[in-house]
Amino acid sequence: INRAWFPHRLPERDELRKHSGRASELDPKIKMILLGLLGTEYFVDDYVFAGIQGAGNNIVVRQYSYQWGIEERRHGQALRFCLIDSGLMIQAEVDAFLEQCSHYRWTFERQTGMEATAVNVPSYSTVQETHTRHNYSSFRRYLRAEYQRTGNPLLLALDSFIGYIERDEGAHEANFRALLKIYLKYRPSQTVWAMNKSFAS
Repeated sequence: INRAWFPHRLPERDELRKHSGRASELDPKIKMILLGLLGTEYFVDDYVFAGIQGAGNNIVVRQYSYQWGIEERRHGQALRFCLIDSGLMIQAEVDAFLEQCSHYRWTFERQTGMEATAVNVPSYSTVQETHTRHNYSSFRRYLRAEYQRTGNPLLLALDSFIGYIERDEGAHEANFRALLKIYLKYRPSQTVWAMNKSFAS
């Protein structure tokens, strides 16, 4: 699967605009879910900072954190287009929502209760990416079920758009899991502790 995609160039944007007149027919829950996902993805810079902080002097892990951040950044952009192009919200409303989000700063320590280290960050990230992928997969199933119920083509365009993000999250989960296996081999006690802590958070 090719994951070299750019939100502003996706053909689904045309489909969203084409059927935006039917936005009022959608279950209001869809807008709320999209806003919740956008709010979560908005803090990508804080997430990347935690990854770099945890990498320390490890150039490979630090570079991976940069690449991961580049891919994660497009998720928020994609969700923004989903809301605006679909007609669910206007740009000013989305920007006002993001302005509210900007007053909060996410930190790894506050979220997890752990220090951002080379072992703790991939451990928590593996769990987080697993949950995030599951959330997107569940949302897509809901969108398809709603399409079966209503026949609104806007739902299929949203489903297809969200699919790009879902695939990214699955790939990120696999990458963090591979990194965690390396640490498990060379730092087993630290890694097991971090995994238990991460799964409990």
